[in-house]
Amino acid sequence: MTGVPITRRQVVLGSVLLFLVTLMTVAGDYASWWGSWGETSATLETSTLLTYPAVAAIAAWTTSGSRRNRYQWMLDSAARQRHSVHLRVVATQAASASVGFLVVALMAGIATATQATFGTFPIIDLFTIVAGFFAASGLGVLLATLVPPALAPVCAVATVYAVGAFADTSRPSLRPLAGLIVADGRDRTYLSAATWMLGLRGMWLLAVAFLLVALAARASSKAWLPLAAACLTAVPLLLVGDAGMTVDEAAARPVCHHPRPSVTVCLSAALDHTYPSVWSALEPELDLLSGLAGQWHLAESAVADQLNASYRDGTITVPFEIVNGTDSSAHVADREALQVQFSATLLQGLCGSGGDYTGRRPVATPEDVIESWLLSELDIPLDGHGPEDPHLSSKWLDYTAMERFRAHWDSRTATQRRAWFRAHAQDVVQCQLSNVEVMTP
Repeated sequence: MTGVPITRRQVVLGSVLLFLVTLMTVAGDYASWWGSWGETSATLETSTLLTYPAVAAIAAWTTSGSRRNRYQWMLDSAARQRHSVHLRVVATQAASASVGFLVVALMAGIATATQATFGTFPIIDLFTIVAGFFAASGLGVLLATLVPPALAPVCAVATVYAVGAFADTSRPSLRPLAGLIVADGRDRTYLSAATWMLGLRGMWLLAVAFLLVALAARASSKAWLPLAAACLTAVPLLLVGDAGMTVDEAAARPVCHHPRPSVTVCLSAALDHTYPSVWSALEPELDLLSGLAGQWHLAESAVADQLNASYRDGTITVPFEIVNGTDSSAHVADREALQVQFSATLLQGLCGSGGDYTGRRPVATPEDVIESWLLSELDIPLDGHGPEDPHLSSKWLDYTAMERFRAHWDSRTATQRRAWFRAHAQDVVQCQLSNVEVMTP
């Protein structure tokens, strides 16, 4: 016997499994990466939080089969050296996983290429991720030689998953470890990784894989000490290399569009690909708010120089975010969520929804009346239950004091509303309607 038997069927099943896990992870989070090369890369890295444990478990199960089925003595007496037996398992399982992963990476790359207007895909990041499959497989092989066969896959999953969960580099205390972690969890919209750091990380992971195989094969110190030394030497460079993840100034450069002579929409270069969906969502709102501004300046938060809407000399400036569900830094704008956020920033940014409380509900303000009308015209429900949903129905606010104003507002024509907006524009944006006579619009 020359090695652990691995059938073609096992290889194909392993590849299909990794393909499906990666596909579900990437496709399920498409709104956070579609159109951004940096976020596409980051999402592929994030998929390894599930695929690395799976690869380690498969390698552990395959390697422990000789002990589980009682033919380990045949491998021990074979002419082939033990480390070559383990290397074959690692190479086969890692290659199988890589094929499944790379198919999804190709699909994601093609999808992003159809939308992206900035940047390029960091190909070397794929090398880093694939090298991680070898390291995960090597860990599975090592654990299969140390623990009982039935426990080896479980221990492999627990170990790899624990490393990924513990090394949450979004926590400041663990941020220095980001250079060692494939899925570092950081937003890559405006970050650019140093090529040398990604390459070094990939080489380090391959060295770790060979070291784990040497330890599993009970190799002499002459075999594993150089590998251990190489791994330890690379660690400080990787920790320092985390500084290579820098802000790409070109990604934050503003790109402005002028869909109308009176409207300017500015986004960062990294998010410029979202402009068609952003304008599609905001255009009907501006139509309904006609007369409120002579000029509109709409700026995505990364290029906005203010946090709240403002009025100056007939120009209204409104910052906004590309939102999708609870993700406020998405790359696929959710039309309804963007409209709700825009209306809240414009009409409630300086004052917030609702005034003083009467009983259990806050008293509605004139701004609440206008926003509820605006969202109703856009067919957006006013009684959502999510934290990002509007809460403007009578279930949430007391409109008793505003009934007269609301009745007048609802009965007005588009021309009359336009004239009212023109007369009260500054009061609307600065939340000063309660200080002026607005009961007869």
